[in-house]
Amino acid sequence: MGKMLGRISFAVSAALFLGSAVAFEMKYNKTTGSKWPIPDFAQLGIDRNETVDIPSAITPVPLDLKSTLVTKSSANATVLHVAEVCSTEACNATAKRMLSAINSSADPCDDFFTYACGGWIAEHPIPDNETEASMFKSLSEKTKRLVEGMLDKNYPHMFESEVKAKRFFMQCKNQRAIEEMRAKPLIELLEKEIGGWPILNKNWDASKFDLFDALLQAHMQGDDVLFSIEVGQDMEIPSKNLLYIGEPETMTTKDVLQSDAGKPVIESYIQYIFNVTSLLLGDAQDARNVSEVSDELMDIIDFSRYLTMGQMGAVEKRDMTSYKNKTTLGANQKHTFTRSIFGRNLTNYLRALFAEVDMGDMIQENSTVVIRSTVFFDRLDEKLKELEEMGDSGKRRLANYIGWRVITSNIKHISQDYRDTFEEHQQRIQGQKSKKEKTAAERCAEDLKMAMPLAIGAMYVRDFVPAELKPKASMMVADIKNGFQDLLQVASWMDNVTLNTALDKLSGMLNFVGYPGELQQNITAVDEEYSEMHVGENYFETVQELSKVQVVKNMKKLPKENKRWDPIDDAMDITAVNAFNLVTKNIIVVLAAPLQQPFYDAQVPQYINYGGVGFFLGHEVTHGFDDQGSSFDTQGLMRTWWSNTTKKLYDEKKQGFVEQYGNYSLSLGKVNGQLTLGENIADNGGLKAAYRGYFDHFRQRVKGNREPLLPGMTNFTAEQLFFLSAGQVWCSSHRPESSRLDLLTDEHSPSKFRVVGPLSNMVEFARAYKCPVGSKMNPKHKYSVW
Repeated sequence: MGKMLGRISFAVSAALFLGSAVAFEMKYNKTTGSKWPIPDFAQLGIDRNETVDIPSAITPVPLDLKSTLVTKSSANATVLHVAEVCSTEACNATAKRMLSAINSSADPCDDFFTYACGGWIAEHPIPDNETEASMFKSLSEKTKRLVEGMLDKNYPHMFESEVKAKRFFMQCKNQRAIEEMRAKPLIELLEKEIGGWPILNKNWDASKFDLFDALLQAHMQGDDVLFSIEVGQDMEIPSKNLLYIGEPETMTTKDVLQSDAGKPVIESYIQYIFNVTSLLLGDAQDARNVSEVSDELMDIIDFSRYLTMGQMGAVEKRDMTSYKNKTTLGANQKHTFTRSIFGRNLTNYLRALFAEVDMGDMIQENSTVVIRSTVFFDRLDEKLKELEEMGDSGKRRLANYIGWRVITSNIKHISQDYRDTFEEHQQRIQGQKSKKEKTAAERCAEDLKMAMPLAIGAMYVRDFVPAELKPKASMMVADIKNGFQDLLQVASWMDNVTLNTALDKLSGMLNFVGYPGELQQNITAVDEEYSEMHVGENYFETVQELSKVQVVKNMKKLPKENKRWDPIDDAMDITAVNAFNLVTKNIIVVLAAPLQQPFYDAQVPQYINYGGVGFFLGHEVTHGFDDQGSSFDTQGLMRTWWSNTTKKLYDEKKQGFVEQYGNYSLSLGKVNGQLTLGENIADNGGLKAAYRGYFDHFRQRVKGNREPLLPGMTNFTAEQLFFLSAGQVWCSSHRPESSRLDLLTDEHSPSKFRVVGPLSNMVEFARAYKCPVGSKMNPKHKYSVW
């Protein structure tokens, strides 16, 4: 609910991220099919016919020993392969972590998530002020602490944007100054943008209120109130940009309002708005009690609820065809884009908005725009007509709603008691036992990571990222792409034309690993990115300045021609523990932060890394071929490249995942198989790609055809450890209230099903753990797309 520093992103087409191009060589023959058969880990020193005991709890100890594995050659002659046991500090730490995470009393063939993660969950209870405990969360917290320490450290020679970042950091940490100002800068901002918030001003004059000027001022500060406006890539002409007019952020989502979770969310939000207003009345030296303005506050709630119920649901938003809903401003005669309301129409509003950056002449009646949800704008049009007919009363309601949206977007940038009201609201709806109390350093580092990602990234690379990380991780990405390439080639249900187009898309998929070279080699370009940013007199002023700079930057993209990838313009926070697929550019990105323990360590056997970070690298590759990514070609152009026959078979196969995941449930609800479809396709294909990618790595690079075993884990096979590493990526627990909201809105399945779903669909897993046919982790029928 804070102002979104770094707010400008564009749906599927332009998440702002950092990365660096890596060339890789595809080793395939389009005419002969697969480059190698289904991987067989017997080549690693594993006998699939040997009885494998499921390991119980083992105390890891440093070992300098060698273990003997019995395998069989192709002639069935017994051969002894001697595999060394890794005794490095990294291997010892990895073995200790993995063993402690296991729940040895669980049956891996019944519930592999509980087996792989039960120990970790028992040892990592959810902190009272958090909604979850997870390995991702732990690594994210570790990275945040590194960034906080980095920002507190001064160097003799700092680049220009680093100086700005650290000045902003110090302003933000100056809690004493923020407490002294309390809500004064916010109240002044309300006066500037909408002539004051009527609820705070008994003498508010409706005759001076201009709806479109208020919306314009709010938008220039990063606040989309009645509708959103963003410049983004044209899905059908990737080199061009278009204006996208969409739904605004409201108090919650349509799916939540329509569910059992809606009532407690609304009740908490009412308490939140009353608490904030009570504080504001005091700071505005208004003697009224909040109960005296309760009717107006409930009008705000009702207006927000009205807008929310007109929006698309979570599943609807996944429909990529809505990004092609092009029209012209002049063609929308029945909407407020051309019809006069409150004295002007929205075409004139957009022209005035872009005049703020000297581009008003670009907005004409024949200007092309994309409106994804005409239903929402029908409802908005009806509401605006109703309010216009109410005269001054209608203006007051609009001004109150706009004012509240400005307040909520800035609540975290004023004094602590205001921030507490928001954290208490979050606590009520997400189930924390106590509110989240962030230190000033933590809160300010988060703001900076969003506001100045390039500057923070350059400092992070300089201080924490080893030079050898990129080439090693890039090699892994190439292997996993080769693994997915093999999945394509064994997809016998695809016709040759569609297969070859898919292979071309995979071959043309760019991958950016860690960080762009500019963060090391061209600091001048980083400084230029923030040349128009000025650190204000105080923290609140600097926040508004940063927000406006980012809005202006987005607006100025409208006439520009897009590059497929611009490491500066498409900047993302490389300290985020995440990876991405930019399907409208056919680019995958793995950021620097996840390329460390517990997901990656260059000093441990690679079957651990390919099962760990390799899982979600494969996940991102597969997104290029999921139910959304499959709509885009090699260059990121949205077009139909599937034959009708192959597309029909693809749709049938993906429906299997809808059914499989739709049968999974938690205590507070079922998984929505349609909402999570894309992520489930990516999880299943991604794990298979990582598995085959490791086999590719092993064939090419493992000297002597062996990798060392982990200390204290010599009764595990390398194949078992690959799957154990993959399962432990998702070790986590969540509060029921938070899980309930996620089931309604999150495109990802709950962590448990991100493990048991893909693994139960893999015969390789069942063979590795000797799971009987018909067991939960080895069902007779397995689902797959890739």
